[in-house]
Amino acid sequence: YAPDAEPSVDLDTPLGHVSGLDNFHRPWPKLRKSRGRRPKSGTAPATCAGCYQGMDFRDSYVPTVPATVNGAGQSVALLEFEGFYPSDISTYESSADPPITAPAPVTVLVDGASGTPSQEGTFNGNNVEVSLDIEMVVSMAPGAQVVVYEVSPNVINYGDQTEYDEAADDMLSTMASNRTCYQISSSWGGYGDSNTVTLLSELAAQGQAYFEAAGDWGSYVSNGFPGDGCGDAPETNVTEDPSLYQSIYETLVGGTFLSTSSPSGSPPVITYSSETTWNDAANEGKYLPDDFCGRDNLAGAGAICTNVLSLPSYQSNVSMSTNGGSTQWRNLPDVSMVAFNVYVVSEDVAAGVSQGVTYGYEGPVEGTSCASPLWAAYWALCNQQAQAQKGEFIGSANPALYPVAQGSDYASDFHDIADGSTNFYYWPTPGSYKAVSGYDLATGWGSPNGQGLLNDLIANVPSPTPTATNTPCGWPSNTCTFTPTFTPTPTRTPTFTPTPTFTPTPTSTPTNTATPTATDTPCNWPSDTCTFTPTFTPTPTSTFTCTFTATLTPTNTDSFTPTLTPTNSFTPTLTYTRTPTLTPTATLTPGPSFFAQVWPNVSTGGTPVRFTLNLTGPAQIQLSIYDLAGEIVYSASTAEPQGWTVLSWNLQNQGGGRVASGLYLYYIQSGGNHKLGKICVLH
Repeated sequence: YAPDAEPSVDLDTPLGHVSGLDNFHRPWPKLRKSRGRRPKSGTAPATCAGCYQGMDFRDSYVPTVPATVNGAGQSVALLEFEGFYPSDISTYESSADPPITAPAPVTVLVDGASGTPSQEGTFNGNNVEVSLDIEMVVSMAPGAQVVVYEVSPNVINYGDQTEYDEAADDMLSTMASNRTCYQISSSWGGYGDSNTVTLLSELAAQGQAYFEAAGDWGSYVSNGFPGDGCGDAPETNVTEDPSLYQSIYETLVGGTFLSTSSPSGSPPVITYSSETTWNDAANEGKYLPDDFCGRDNLAGAGAICTNVLSLPSYQSNVSMSTNGGSTQWRNLPDVSMVAFNVYVVSEDVAAGVSQGVTYGYEGPVEGTSCASPLWAAYWALCNQQAQAQKGEFIGSANPALYPVAQGSDYASDFHDIADGSTNFYYWPTPGSYKAVSGYDLATGWGSPNGQGLLNDLIANVPSPTPTATNTPCGWPSNTCTFTPTFTPTPTRTPTFTPTPTFTPTPTSTPTNTATPTATDTPCNWPSDTCTFTPTFTPTPTSTFTCTFTATLTPTNTDSFTPTLTPTNSFTPTLTYTRTPTLTPTATLTPGPSFFAQVWPNVSTGGTPVRFTLNLTGPAQIQLSIYDLAGEIVYSASTAEPQGWTVLSWNLQNQGGGRVASGLYLYYIQSGGNHKLGKICVLH
């Protein structure tokens, strides 16, 4: 549901946002379990033989970066809507070859979360998402501290759009307040409101880089759902996923197929060979049902943010002549990394092993959810070196990446994917973008090329600029002193509104005293004028050490939710005084549990409503549709096998006539299990 007009209130102060007026977007993790279909050269164990794990990512993307550049001293934040099992992370680390030694993840519980994974998370893939994010970071940056910001899984399992947006905002606000993680990754879609925009701008102003997975549905197409294989023209509106257009300072990460040499040596080492645009089909990955126009697409997202996000300055001088991009609106993705044949341990594998049963999931996954945390971990390596060499953080990623990518060292800084591959599996279609030389809407600038990109990013980080102040003296009776004063150089990250104001209070400790010596120019006084030139010889050395202490005093708060006092009251025109009595029209055979997803929640233009279920065993399924008066509108019963299945309602009643526009209740039942929800039909 959603209002047909923007709300207005009688307030003397500006109103930033009113939450709770729609539930159009639904959240989802940006990954899929898969079987894989390409040759594999990774070092994962037999449960995922040939998948990429652990050191494979460093071997491929940072092979010449020293092992000591591992993210030490850095913290990587992960935004999560589900819990994780620490034993899964330990199993992943110990099964890698060589084993991974990394700090245990730290969990920051937000909005009263308990940190306990939900049972639903083992059915809907959400627990896999959290484990994958952590395991990618410890693989690329094992010295970094992983910080998992987590809300209750009830938000994503049972909440509405408002709760989802507010939960994301609360995690972002906590990250901004803590200001300890200068690289952040999100692999979740569907969140975002005006508060999100403000918070992402605040993170960028503080130098905290934010990486967001670009999504797994390929290029967006004109019927409003991305990558459905229907062959429509390219979509110029990405409103299906608001997480992609909240801020120009999100770095949106696409996906690639990674090809490497076979492992060799002990411990095994692989070598980067090439990459191409990641484009798979979900009916080959065997995760989602084949229900969109007879086929389904799974690929790294590419899109133009028409009418929702203007072209950012860092893209203004990027050529769009051959890549199909826009010179008026934001283009995505920005960069890419591997999104296929990635090994994950999740869903409490250790519990299954201890009980001698098959439990949990350890195997291959695919999705830009692999690539986003890998980029955040790579950024931790860069910030570790930037701190060591310049005493500064690099800051928001895109303002740093784009100038480097447009420089003379592009070929040595990035792996440029320019093979004409597309982010649509059923190529050619009008809805795909090709990988071309330089920037494109299939893979962005490409993937990082190790030490080269790291060096050029750090080279652009400014250093503090010292200025000298000499104390007047009269030689030789006095001793002259030299006092260095430091003027901190501002970071290159732009300033946003609102932005905390920080008052630096530098102090310096001079450690040397220079003693001048005199040199007399020979002269014949009084006929000549004698000149005297003092020569200053620093003692003991001209090297000095300065201690700089900055006291940071924020002048604003992180609260963005105004308290609204309405000046008038509203009387609803319709009061519902009865709750529908839901009476199944068939006798149901008790069945196993199931997980159900509904799309779309708002059906427009006659689009059928699809109910996607994952059954843990064969079951008799009953689907019933009611109007708000509690009257049955439509009912169907079907026997389905274990696994994924799809029920569809074509917006007709039991007599075959089209139902009217309005709100309807759906009720799905299998034995003692059921799911109740609302859908909106608009003709």
